[in-house]
Amino acid sequence: MFRTEIFNNPPYMRAWEEVLNGSRFTFVETGPAITTFPLKREKETLLLYLIKERRDTGEMELKSIGGYCMVGEDYYSCVKRKLLEEGGFDANIDSIMYFGKCPGFNVIKLPINFYYVF
Repeated sequence: MFRTEIFNNPPYMRAWEEVLNGSRFTFVETGPAITTFPLKREKETLLLYLIKERRDTGEMELKSIGGYCMVGEDYYSCVKRKLLEEGGFDANIDSIMYFGKCPGFNVIKLPINFYYVF
């Protein structure tokens, strides 16, 4: 077995590659992560806020707000921090509603939590 570190970026994630019997496997290990969908009610309408992010191809993509939590950071603090950093939203803890949890993967360990934010 041969193992090569790809990156190690504490407190967020690390990745490495292993070669076993000629087969190559890539592993990514992260702390928890969140995805947040900010919503705003205006009379009879519910608005969903997304952010634009430029991809390597130069195209713009609409995406939810989210990212990795720092080691020891609880989900609500992480949601509030990401909302402020990526979207400029200052959310009240009472307005954050738990939505669901992303299942883990065999090779990529990625515990993601999803939230609606009103």
